[in-house]
This record gives sequence, structure tokens and C-alpha cells, in this order.
Amino acid sequence: DMMNIESSNALLKNLEEPNKKTIFFLLTSSERLVMPTIRSRCQSLHLYRVPTTVIVDGLRSRGINKNDAAMFARFADGCPGRALAFVHDPDAFNTFLELRTRALSFPRLTLTQRFSVIEKLVPPKTGFQETVEQMQTFCMMLLSLSRDALLLTYDQKHLLHSDIENALRPWADLGRPRLLRITSALAQANTFLDHNVQPRAAVEYVAMMV
Repeated sequence: DMMNIESSNALLKNLEEPNKKTIFFLLTSSERLVMPTIRSRCQSLHLYRVPTTVIVDGLRSRGINKNDAAMFARFADGCPGRALAFVHDPDAFNTFLELRTRALSFPRLTLTQRFSVIEKLVPPKTGFQETVEQMQTFCMMLLSLSRDALLLTYDQKHLLHSDIENALRPWADLGRPRLLRITSALAQANTFLDHNVQPRAAVEYVAMMV
């Protein structure tokens, strides 16, 4: 779904005239963004989020203690590979926590400060695809915090970020209308990113709408 028209057409030719005993696996986060001529030549296989309990069991079977397994599984958001990355790469988990800290302060910042946060998310000369992925990750973090804050406004306790419930209270104090506006802006930003809009511009849209 990140390919332009020229590269899509080149892939289409390979799909139409493949080498013998060749199988192509095409991965996308949004099937609708794949060219119809490519999509029509493929068999779709939908991979859904893995239940948290299943991830916990998998981590426990690898010797991870109960508390850490529950924490990593919760933050993995249905992705076993992410949970394993947290286990085997402390830097990956620390990066996750650092990103959460940045996102946590986002609504309370001035517009200039928000733009500064966005600018620091990716170093200069970072490739386009890596920049898109980093911006998508940041949007997903903001979305998960917004979800938790909305739950708090209804006195619900099933929080993804239950370890920082007190820090989420200021988010809840923003009120449901503003939280819903934030989630709507994040959904729009993800649509922009899916359509290859300049990634910083997509997230700057969120900064202005927050």
C-alpha cells in the first residue's frame, strides 16, 4: 500500500507472469489501498489481533514472570512479536515508555511545543517509510491514551495504561467533546498517512486539532 503507481504496475507484471514455484506474500495494513488490479490477483488472508490472554500464556511458557508477562502483553496491543521484542530488547520497551511520556504531555502543550515534539520524533534525513512508521506509532500512542481517558470519564477501569492512571486524569479532565475531537483528528491523520501524505504534515494536523 506504500507503492506508487509505477512500482505497483511493475509488481503487477510479476504477478501476471511469475517464475515457476514462486509464491508472493504481500502485506498491507489497509487492503483498500492496494490497487484493484493487484488485489484481484491475490487471495486475502486477514490477520487479527491476538487476545491478550493468549500472549500472556505464550510469554509465561517462555519463563516470563506473571506480572511482566501481563504488562508486556497489555502493551503489545494484540501483537505477539511486539511483546517478544519488549522481552528480548530492553531498548524497545524503554523507547515505548519514552514515546508514551512525550504523548502524555501533548494536549497540554502550546502549538509551538507540539510542533517541537513532532520534529524530535524522527532525526533529520530519516527515510520516508521509517518516518511514516514512527508517526503512525505516535498516533497510535495518542489514540490509546485518549481511549483510556474516555474510559475514565465513565469511571471504567479496564485501561491499557493502568500503571499511569493518575497521570491520565488530566486527559480525562479535558472532557469528552475534546477527547472525541482528538480521536477524530487521529483517525484523519492515519488516513493521511495511509495515502502517503507527507508524514510530519499529517501529525501536525493532529497538533492543530488538539
